[in-house]
Amino acid sequence: MFTKLRSARKLFVVTVIFLAAMSVCNELRPADSCVSIAPAKFSKTKGWVGEALRKGEYVHILAYENTVQNFATFRGNPTGNAMFLPIPAVPGSMSEENLIDTSKCQHILTDMEANVLDYINRVNKLTVWAGNGPAELKSDVEVFSSGIYTIVLAQHARDIPSAISKVPEKKRPALNEKIFDAYERWYPNWTFALCCFDTTEAKQADPMLWWYKPMNKEELFFPALDCHTGEVPSLSANVDVDHMLIASSPSFDAACDKVGYFNPVRWYKGQQEGMPYVPHSAVNYSDWFVPSSVRDLLPKYVFGSQFRGSKKQGDFVISTKDLVAHSDPQSYSRGGISSWRRVLPPGADPMLKDRSYGANSDLKIASGSRVVLTCSKEGKSQKLQTSR
Repeated sequence: MFTKLRSARKLFVVTVIFLAAMSVCNELRPADSCVSIAPAKFSKTKGWVGEALRKGEYVHILAYENTVQNFATFRGNPTGNAMFLPIPAVPGSMSEENLIDTSKCQHILTDMEANVLDYINRVNKLTVWAGNGPAELKSDVEVFSSGIYTIVLAQHARDIPSAISKVPEKKRPALNEKIFDAYERWYPNWTFALCCFDTTEAKQADPMLWWYKPMNKEELFFPALDCHTGEVPSLSANVDVDHMLIASSPSFDAACDKVGYFNPVRWYKGQQEGMPYVPHSAVNYSDWFVPSSVRDLLPKYVFGSQFRGSKKQGDFVISTKDLVAHSDPQSYSRGGISSWRRVLPPGADPMLKDRSYGANSDLKIASGSRVVLTCSKEGKSQKLQTSR
């Protein structure tokens, strides 16, 4: 009897230790789309990519917001950390001026997210489907502050380590130069932002809002390679994600205005029975004051998708043409609308790049699309219907 009690007690202790270990692992487990220079936790990412008219010129937008917590240590003491973002800007065209202060309008991405979730809810009530010229040259490396971040902006990833001494010591991470060598190969002629922080308590950062002159005007890009350990990301890995991606353009605004928002649901000739087109509604921005530097870039309408769970490694892109098509009831009724695509860096091994796929192929919730394209290596269209 005593032997059985001792065995039961050992089993209980082992179970408690196992559950405690699992709790720690879950706390540290990456659940987002970002590369950090040392161990960290990022969650609840909101990303906005778009076209905008700035001072008479079309530019692209990259906005990023998440909750960040630093776990980096050096010899047992807390040290700085950073997340690393590639930006597909015209070489030499970015500087501190390309980052816009959002401290007075911290809710712009939250308001866009609310708009997307409202759209998803309206769709789900009916049916659920898963669906360049020469640039003015700037300094190669700049260091400046924005919100909780001190940012090292560089034209070449390999130049960042030599500038890290300009970052305040408490935010300065210990660098793994292999990461910068890899990014230099993977993203040739891109611009790189190392965003340094030291928040040991989980903290919601202000939206980081960039504008830039794109190398490819036809595609909107959101950086989403994932690795939170300080090592070089594995391009063949599956990663856990938890974020909302939002896209916009003046053409999408104009197309949505043309469709109008007079009825919650519209039916169009030739559309399959049971497949209504749901018009988009305008974003309701809640900040009482939005500076003109931000206001002039904000869209009236947005298209978005929520990504959760395990995905193959990669960044996200959506073409401006496909974005506008999501506002067109006739294109929608005919099907064949593509959405977000999950892609590997342009300089990745060709054997790995050959496995690119449609990002929506395993979405639990999709906004604005009922047909998913490029769900397979061959790029064949596939229509998926899910039950609620």
